[in-house]
Amino acid sequence: MNQEMREELDSILSKAEYQAYYQDNRSLLQRLWDSFRDWLLEILSYFDINLEPSSQVANIVVLTIVFIIAILLLVLVLFLIKRIIKRRALKSKNIFLSDEADWTYQQHMDEAIRYQSEQQFELATRHTFLAFLLFLQEYDLLEIKRWKTNWEYANELASNEPTLVSKYQTTAHFFEKVTYGDEPVSEGQFQQYFENIKHWMDEWKSTRKAGDEE
Repeated sequence: MNQEMREELDSILSKAEYQAYYQDNRSLLQRLWDSFRDWLLEILSYFDINLEPSSQVANIVVLTIVFIIAILLLVLVLFLIKRIIKRRALKSKNIFLSDEADWTYQQHMDEAIRYQSEQQFELATRHTFLAFLLFLQEYDLLEIKRWKTNWEYANELASNEPTLVSKYQTTAHFFEKVTYGDEPVSEGQFQQYFENIKHWMDEWKSTRKAGDEE
């Protein structure tokens, strides 16, 4: 008898008017939110944080996590936008100011040493880099033009003397960070920068001299 009653009850409940009570009447947004909440709570359970999906605490925890993720994404987007803007600004900067392109590379080296003695390492860095550019031009490895950028100089150098490209890119990157990125430079950092460039110039002059003597 119990079996018959159970079968009759199942038959009644299977009818459409009763099944309507079991249908999911939630909106698409609600279903998506509940799925996301359940997924997140399942992840939290791996860290021994067990919450009832339908509880108020669970909703507060999930909302807090979503808020934190949104803030982090916003910070990341702003950081990427800032980098893109900065890169575009760098490409539009004139490396040489006024008549600085008419100086000799030695004049710029002397100016760098002067600024170093005055503890103005940002300006010292700038003149050291300009000296390197003018040195490369003196040996016909590139041609300085006011409209050219460091990317264009690097490409030009790659055609004339590929062995110097990595050195140039290293010096140009540091120069841009200090000059355009307002990154502070210590005396030790400048001294290392200055010595590296001076060493590369002396090395290139020795190589060229040896080649001329042959």
